[in-house]
Amino acid sequence: QHTGPCESLGELVDVSEDTVEGSRVCTSSDDCPRGWVCAGVEGCATFWTCVPRRRMRPRCGRRTARFCSCEGETFEASETCPGRPMAHRGYCSGDEPAPEAVVVAPEPTPAPR
Repeated sequence: QHTGPCESLGELVDVSEDTVEGSRVCTSSDDCPRGWVCAGVEGCATFWTCVPRRRMRPRCGRRTARFCSCEGETFEASETCPGRPMAHRGYCSGDEPAPEAVVVAPEPTPAPR
């Protein structure tokens, strides 16, 4: 039983690691049925679950972004639906691309007068 401010939530129930709130726990969208996507909050401290793709807000788009997985690997996926748990948006430490070299053209020599 919950106590304190959470008392109204009712009884504590042990939840299998295979399901959370009736949804299947996933490590990628490959674990989910067709038309569903693996979704959750940023960070590696919570389970991600399969949810119907049509319920995703914002909708899963085609624009991509880079994410750092909970395993420390940078991956690219839909910027609104990465499809697997991630530590944070952006590159993982050490995976950042090398800065592009900037070539500075020499100043033109003025023509003699």
